[in-house]
Amino acid sequence: MDENLEVKKLLHVPGNPGLHGVAFMEDLQQFAVVSTAWDSVLLVDASLKITGELKYSRRPGVRAAHHCNDIAWLDGNLFLSMFSESGYWRQGVYDGVVVALDPNGSKPPQTVMRNLHMPHSPTFYDDELLVCDSLRGNLVGPLGKPVGQFSGFVRGLARTGDYWLLGQSRNRNSGLVLGESQSISIDNGFVLLDPASSLYTFRRLPDEISEIHAVMVR
Repeated sequence: MDENLEVKKLLHVPGNPGLHGVAFMEDLQQFAVVSTAWDSVLLVDASLKITGELKYSRRPGVRAAHHCNDIAWLDGNLFLSMFSESGYWRQGVYDGVVVALDPNGSKPPQTVMRNLHMPHSPTFYDDELLVCDSLRGNLVGPLGKPVGQFSGFVRGLARTGDYWLLGQSRNRNSGLVLGESQSISIDNGFVLLDPASSLYTFRRLPDEISEIHAVMVR
């Protein structure tokens, strides 16, 4: 899209890949696009031509076994969040992780963050990795420690000045979070967090908007 959000180019990927997160690899001048259904990352050049695919699957032949979703880029590596490292999230095994991938495919994937429940939105700030531990409602930083704790399903993360902006969606999995959180929000909107003081404010969105997948500060 251009600066006025008018569509300039389109890429159609047949086969229902379930396209999700996207990151731009400045060093390579390519996009990395997550295919949730295929448990892979598509490499796309600036003209929107697919140039390669990085497959991640411990259960070949099972569609969306890991539920890969969002992705970030730093220092020559891609960082991919997924619901289940083992590939058994449909069986209730929510062993969520963030995995580092070599875009050249020459190095094996490396798990860099574990013990996450339905993670999304890996993001870097001052070269430190943060991720939304979505089902628990946490923003998790270095050493896997919560930077912010909320009562909703957090997904979508961006930095604006000294503050973090997070999206909060209506929780479709409230039964799974029972016991993980003392209270569960069913509201959707935006959280603005001051990490220095742990103070935050919440702005609710109209009921017609039930889910937020990503946020961007422009």
